[in-house]
Amino acid sequence: MTSLLFASLAGLIHIYIFFMESILWGQPGTNRMFKVSPDQAEAGRVWAFNQGYYNLFLAIAVFIGIGAALLRGSSEFADTLLVYSCLSMIGASVVLLFSNPGALAAAVFQGGAPTIAVAAWVIEYLKR
Repeated sequence: MTSLLFASLAGLIHIYIFFMESILWGQPGTNRMFKVSPDQAEAGRVWAFNQGYYNLFLAIAVFIGIGAALLRGSSEFADTLLVYSCLSMIGASVVLLFSNPGALAAAVFQGGAPTIAVAAWVIEYLKR
């Protein structure tokens, strides 16, 4: 159950990232968070919009996996969807960190909850 809690948190974080990248992009607060000037934000608008939807789709996959787990119990479908989605989030956070070492806080924000979710899932799986 801990894995579902942290997977939910990971999904909510990625929905928040979606809103920032696809809905609020170019707003002063968003520009500050992403450390971009208004000109840089405008130049990256299409990229950010696309990236935001990538985050939204990862969140949707996590929530479908959580729903499947809650409705049908642990199953290969639910486990695969949850773990794959969380591992994708973790992978993206690692890429962010290695491509921009100054983005440690962002990488932890993006990858912390899914990392805990996968670790908890492994422990829960081994106890089955």
